[in-house]
Amino acid sequence: MLTPYLCPPDKYVNPKDPRKIRWDMYCGVLIVYSVLIIPWRIGFDVDATGLIAIFDICVDCCFAVDMFMCFWTAYTEEERLVTDLPTIRWNYVKTWFVPDLLSTVPIDKVAGILLGGGGGSGDALSTDEGDLGFNATGILDTTSEDLSSLSSLGLIRILRLARLLKLMRLLKLSKKIAGSEDKNELVSRRG
Repeated sequence: MLTPYLCPPDKYVNPKDPRKIRWDMYCGVLIVYSVLIIPWRIGFDVDATGLIAIFDICVDCCFAVDMFMCFWTAYTEEERLVTDLPTIRWNYVKTWFVPDLLSTVPIDKVAGILLGGGGGSGDALSTDEGDLGFNATGILDTTSEDLSSLSSLGLIRILRLARLLKLMRLLKLSKKIAGSEDKNELVSRRG
């Protein structure tokens, strides 16, 4: 349920809100999935197809929503909750935006489209030589003949590795959890 997080422009998301914490845990599970499956797919040269490809798109969409929410999520600095939206946004751009963007955007597919050519007609992109290799679900097929030279260079595999930057998101999540546990410990000691 993402409705509470799609805030008006003058509101912020409290990082201690239970719904935000649940969302972060859900994203953590998706990160673990990505971190386990990406090396397996690269190592065995296995592309996602069918329902798995659709699930992977949904995972990427969840990470994109999380990126969007980060522009409104307050953060703690020197034990003070920063709620000023321009400050929140600038802090996110300076710290986690680039790793989040690189780990969320399917760089390998974008590179395949850009390096494979442009133009298009109908449902699939095409060049003078024909179809660029999109399958029935609209997912770029990186094993197509038109992209074989790109794949043989190993560029697609290297670009897929950039998606392992999701590990950095997991690190960010673990810091949030550790910070909340430290504060809970301080409250229990005072009480």
